[in-house]
Amino acid sequence: MLKRILAIALTLNLVSAAQAASPIALLSEQCLRYEIAPWVDSPPSEPSVQVVNLERDLISLFNLKDSLRYYQQYALNSASQEALLLCQLHLGDQIDKLYHDPNIVSLSQALKNSFRPDEQAIAKRLTQLLQGKMEIADKAALHTSEANITFALRQQALSLVMSNDRCLLKPVKDTELNDPSNSLAPGFSESIASYLIEQSDPHCRQQVWQAYQLRAKDKSERALTHVIAAKQQQAELAGFSDYASFSLASQHIATPQLLKQYLDAMTQPTLAPWELGIALSQADKTPLQPVFTQVILSHIYQALQPFGIRVESLNDTMIRLWHGQRLLGDLFLNQGEPDQDTSIRVTPIRYSVVGQQFGQVSLSFPGVLDSYRAQTQLIEAFSNALALLLKGGRFYLINTLAAPQDTGLVGQYWLSLYLQHQLLPPAPKESREARLATFAEQLSVFRSKLALNLYQTRSHAYPDMAREFELSFTQPWPQANEAIYSFMGIVNQGPRYYQRLWQRSLARLIDQQATIDKSALFELLLINEAQLPFTQQLTLIFGEPVSTSSLIKRIQHDQHAAL
Repeated sequence: MLKRILAIALTLNLVSAAQAASPIALLSEQCLRYEIAPWVDSPPSEPSVQVVNLERDLISLFNLKDSLRYYQQYALNSASQEALLLCQLHLGDQIDKLYHDPNIVSLSQALKNSFRPDEQAIAKRLTQLLQGKMEIADKAALHTSEANITFALRQQALSLVMSNDRCLLKPVKDTELNDPSNSLAPGFSESIASYLIEQSDPHCRQQVWQAYQLRAKDKSERALTHVIAAKQQQAELAGFSDYASFSLASQHIATPQLLKQYLDAMTQPTLAPWELGIALSQADKTPLQPVFTQVILSHIYQALQPFGIRVESLNDTMIRLWHGQRLLGDLFLNQGEPDQDTSIRVTPIRYSVVGQQFGQVSLSFPGVLDSYRAQTQLIEAFSNALALLLKGGRFYLINTLAAPQDTGLVGQYWLSLYLQHQLLPPAPKESREARLATFAEQLSVFRSKLALNLYQTRSHAYPDMAREFELSFTQPWPQANEAIYSFMGIVNQGPRYYQRLWQRSLARLIDQQATIDKSALFELLLINEAQLPFTQQLTLIFGEPVSTSSLIKRIQHDQHAAL
C-alpha cells in the first residue's frame, strides 16, 4: 500500500512539473502578469530619445504577442486554447491602453518633423495604428461578425438540388427516383474539385461551381453588412468619404483611381474557374526529378553567398544566419516524418530589431520535394524567412509593419525570383504550373475589384462586375457581384486585397528593368539600413523618379509583352 501511495504521489508531482514546464503555461503566466504602465518620458527628452525609450519599454509586449501567434498555429487541447485566448484578450486590453495614451499621440506628431528617415517611418506607423483604433465594444462586435463569416466559409459541404439528371455523375435508378421514402430530389453531394474534373458537361460544371461560391451567402450576408457599416463609420471619423479611400490613403497605391488603373492593366483573359480542373488534369507537369529538401537548401545557401549570407549549422534542426559580420538570427528546420503530409510553412517566433534582439524563425517542410510546385514553394518560404531576419531597422514597428504596407514584401518576392532563376528551369507556358499561376493571378485581380467596389459607397470603380468577370475568365456569370461571399479576404484585407498581387508585379518589374546590380538590389530592398522610403528606393533602382501611375504603365507594358 505504501509503495502504491508513493507511486501515485510521484505521478502527481511529475504531472505538476510537466505543467509548470509547459511553454504555453509559462507564456500564459507571463502574459497575464504583463501590465503596460502609462508611458511617461521622465525626465523630458527629445523625441528621438523618447522613441528609443518607448521601443525598449514595449519590446516585451511585442514578443509576447508574437509568441502567442506562434503557438496558435498548433492543434492544442482545450486547456491550452483557453490559456491562449485569455492571453490574447489581456494583450488586446494592454494595446488598447497604449492607443489611448495621450503621450503616444503627441510623440507620433513630434516624430513627423524629424530629419531621420527611420523616425519619420515610425511616426507613420504610429499614426496608422492610432487611426485604426476602435472602442472595445465596437471591436468586439466587428470581430464577432468576422468570425461568423469565417465559420460560414469553412463549411465545405454543398447540397445542391439538380433539376436535370444529366448533371449527376452517377446514374440514378428509376426505383430510387420513385421511392416515396426518398423525399429529396437528386442532388449534388460530391467533392467540388473531383466533380469539376469528372463532369464532362460544361453547363453542369458551371452550375455547381457558381453554387459553391455562394454557399456562405445566407449565413454571412448580415455579418458582412455589419462589417461594411463599421468600416464606413471608421472612415468617416477619420474624415474620408468611404472606407476604400481611407484604407488606401497610406499606401503606395494611394487612391481608388490608381488601384483601378493597376487592376485594369493586369486584366487578361484566361480559363473559366469551372474549366480549370479539367485543363490542369490534361496539362503536363514541368518535368523535374524529386530531390531531398536538404539538397535544395544547400543549393539556396550557395546561391546566397554572393550577397554575403553565411550559414552556420548548429545541429540537424537549427542553423544560424549571418550577413557579413552581422548576426541575423536562428532558423529552426522542422522536417516532417516520411509518413506525414507536412506542408511548407514559415512561422516567425521573434522578430529582429537591431540593437535589441536577434530574430528566430521556424521553417517546416517535407523530407522530399517531388514536384516543381513544391520546390518553388520551398524557395519562396526560405526567401520569406531570410527577409524576416534581414530587416535592418532599430524599431520593431518598422521591421514588422511596412509603411506603406503594399511595398513591404517586394524585397522578399524579388529574392524568390532571383533564387528561382538560379535553381529552377522556367515552367513551360502550357505547363500545369504556368496555367495555374495565370489563373490564380486573374482570380486575385477579380477579387481585388470586388473588394474595392464593396467599400466604395458613393461611386463605384466597377459598376458591372459581371463584365469584369467575363474580361478575366471569358465566360459570363450574371451573379458575379455576389462573389463577395466567397472569400475571407473581403473582410481581412478589404480594399487592400490587391497588395500581394501588386508587390509580385513590382518584384518582376524590378527584376527585369533595374539599373543597378543584384548585390545593390539585395542591400536596398532587403536590408535598407538607411531606412529610405520606397519612392527613394525606386529612384535608385530605375535611375529616375517614377510615379505610381508610371510604374503601372511599365507593368502593363511588360504584361502585354509576355503574352
